[in-house]
Amino acid sequence: MPYTSVLARRYAHGLLGVVRTGGRLPETSQELHRFLDLFTENANFREAMLNPAYSARERRELLDQVAPQLNLSSETTNFLRLLIEKRRMENIGEMVEAFDELYRQEAGIIRAEVVVAEDVSPELENRVTQVVQKISGKTPEVLVQKDPSIIGGMKIRMGNTILDASIKTKLERLREKLIEPSTAS
Repeated sequence: MPYTSVLARRYAHGLLGVVRTGGRLPETSQELHRFLDLFTENANFREAMLNPAYSARERRELLDQVAPQLNLSSETTNFLRLLIEKRRMENIGEMVEAFDELYRQEAGIIRAEVVVAEDVSPELENRVTQVVQKISGKTPEVLVQKDPSIIGGMKIRMGNTILDASIKTKLERLREKLIEPSTAS
C-alpha cells in the first residue's frame, strides 16, 4: 500500500472517530465531497490551498471564508484546518475516498459497480440492487457504468468479487474452448 494511502486512511480514521459519536457520518461525507468538488474544479482555490507561498494563516482564512458557503460543520472545518497545518491538502482526494470507504464499512454499505453495454431501465437497476443485497447481506450503493465493448450482459464488481455475465467474456471463453482442442492435436 503506498505511503499516501496509509496516510489517507490514518487521517480518515481520525475524522471518523470524531464524527462517529455524533452520528454525522453521512453528513460529513457530503461535506467532504462539497469541499473536494470546489478544490478540484476551481483552479485558483486549489492553487491557493497548495501554494507554499501562502502562509498557513492565509489558507485557514480562505477556508474560513468558504466553509459557511459550503455549509461545513465545525468538525469538517477543523479537519481541513489540520490538513493545512500539516501540509497534507494535496492528499485530500485520497482522504475523502478513504473516509467514504470507512463510512460504508461502518454503515454496512457495499459499493457495487455495474458495467453494462447499454442504458439500463430502473426496473433492472432495482433487480441488480436486490441481487447484490442478497449476495452481500449489505445495503448496496449501485453505480452503473456504460461500456459498449462488453457487447451485452453485465459485470458486477463488489469489493474484490467480480461477477462477469458479459457476452464479451462468454465469447472469449467459447473461443478458448474451440481453439483448445485444435492446439492439443
